[in-house]
Amino acid sequence: MRFFFSCFIVFFYISLILTSCQYGEQSVIRGMYFWKSNPELNPADVTFLGDAGIRNYYVRFFDVGWDEVFGPVPKGEMNSKNRSEYHKQVRKYELLENTFSDSSNCKVVPVIYIENEVMERIKVNDIPSFCDKMTNKIMGIWEIEFNGIPFSEIQFDCDWTINTKGKYFLFLEQFEKKNPLLKLTATIRLHQIKFQEKTGVPPVSKGILMYYNMGRIKDEEEGNSILNNQTGSRYINKKSDYPIPLDLALPVYSWSVWFREGVYENILYSINENNIDKLDCFKSILPNHYRCEVDTLIDDNYFRVGDVLRLEKQDLKNIEKAKKICAPLLNDKEVEIILFSYSPENTQLLYHEKLDAIYSFD
Repeated sequence: MRFFFSCFIVFFYISLILTSCQYGEQSVIRGMYFWKSNPELNPADVTFLGDAGIRNYYVRFFDVGWDEVFGPVPKGEMNSKNRSEYHKQVRKYELLENTFSDSSNCKVVPVIYIENEVMERIKVNDIPSFCDKMTNKIMGIWEIEFNGIPFSEIQFDCDWTINTKGKYFLFLEQFEKKNPLLKLTATIRLHQIKFQEKTGVPPVSKGILMYYNMGRIKDEEEGNSILNNQTGSRYINKKSDYPIPLDLALPVYSWSVWFREGVYENILYSINENNIDKLDCFKSILPNHYRCEVDTLIDDNYFRVGDVLRLEKQDLKNIEKAKKICAPLLNDKEVEIILFSYSPENTQLLYHEKLDAIYSFD
């Protein structure tokens, strides 16, 4: 009898362990995008990022656009103001060196944005040399900005289409072949999830679902073009899946969208949730809508009476809903959440009391 009782106890504990593994808390890796070409980081930023527990730093190195004469060319290169004078180089991420060198858990990932026109215009035979030039450019920036820091991954950001998927996927394959020690990841848009049979799946080890900038930004009636869960839910449902592992990118930024007589004028990064209520020339008329009451000039933008700003910001409730919508596509054991994006100017948008909630799945 004792033998059977002992077997029962052992079986019970094994079942308990397996159950807790199956339904255990999901592990979340904390990532952050750094999208500004010339960030002015200071010791306060280093402290902020350390306290926030950021593990992976996704740094935009440059964009690639199309030039009629030279073909693919770099644009918006990081620290480009001083790049021609290497001996005078001011390394933008120098203050974070100890973060990367003292902890094997932290890493820097270069991010390169490729305009879709590049893939429309480039010839297939030119893709191998394009990969070589891309590699040399990335390595050149790396040696200046992050010399001595381990380098193992590159992320490519391109909103490819049905017509350009062949050349873009070939580029990824060629780049990986020329750089076999580097892990490749790629950004994935919502339409590439829903219509994956047509748009295809990039040949990379992992994708990052970019869950933002999904609304009708030029429509004055749009509520929030940055994060619109009603729109997002049209592309993802409980049965959604994707052939490669996916992590999740979420927005934590704010801006204003400017309209004149109902017509879209511009996006204003400098007028956001931190300061719009301090501008006396604008009066709140509707939730997140402000009307100009006096002709005025702000940051070289001339506003007329009657102009309207639609303030777009993120709140924890919408971000929590976004994570629930995206959950069917994500690994239920470990997932990375990458916030877009960090700059010294928007630290007030990244409230520490909210970060733990954003970087978790309940």
